[in-house]
Amino acid sequence: MKTPSLKVITLFLISITLLGLVVTSCQKNADTATEESIASDNATAEANFSDEANIVDVAAIENGLGKTNGTCPAVTVDTLNTPHVLTLDFGTTNCTSADGKLRRGKIIVTWTGKYRVAGTVITHSYLNFYQNDNKIEGTKTVTNLGINAAGHYHFSVVIANAKITKSNGKIITWASTRNREWIQGANTPAVADDIYLITGSGSGNDANGNAFTMVITKGITIDHSCKYHLVSGTVEITPSGKLTRVIDYGNGTCDDDATLTVGKKTVAFKIKR
Repeated sequence: MKTPSLKVITLFLISITLLGLVVTSCQKNADTATEESIASDNATAEANFSDEANIVDVAAIENGLGKTNGTCPAVTVDTLNTPHVLTLDFGTTNCTSADGKLRRGKIIVTWTGKYRVAGTVITHSYLNFYQNDNKIEGTKTVTNLGINAAGHYHFSVVIANAKITKSNGKIITWASTRNREWIQGANTPAVADDIYLITGSGSGNDANGNAFTMVITKGITIDHSCKYHLVSGTVEITPSGKLTRVIDYGNGTCDDDATLTVGKKTVAFKIKR
């Protein structure tokens, strides 16, 4: 059943992409393969949560009560209770979604009011949720902060207890506070023309248990007309007691290219999804 509430879902679910900017630390004189592994771990976390937000958006667009790819996910919407709840259920065994990714478990989204109303709070959580056999956990709380000086909607995004348990058993954890600015596409119901600018900082532990801090030094641009989503921006990640790693996602071109710089050494890598 299509209702005005589902249109609201379509608009606000796209705003909750979780950018888990994490990295695996390395030795000062590590070889190129190790450096690429560091960048790849970070990009894997980025891509996993970007994918997860996208499939929620697609489910909302397709009336919120149907299926996005024949068999999964099953989508239910409860707008009678407050907060409202959207549940995407991929089942207990891997199901191939419309984008070709294997998923199982549930994504659960709750919201207290209309997306464009200042003060609305949205939460996003997971129940035994896996993407390509990587378990994704954590909670993101999105709060509408109203219109900023540039005339754009912007949102506080607080990530707590975020964790990716990779298929090899290694675990990446982090927490962060971001500002998410909706710089294009806010006036249309489509998702594909939406562009967001992300700023903020965070901290956590990499896949080897090493602590790190992270800051976005040049706003990250998320362009949903590009299948890679991450099209520009710079992030500095500093493992405890080690050199700062600078990850550059490019200048806006839609591709899967990025670079990692440690000291005077720069290596190119691909964003894996």
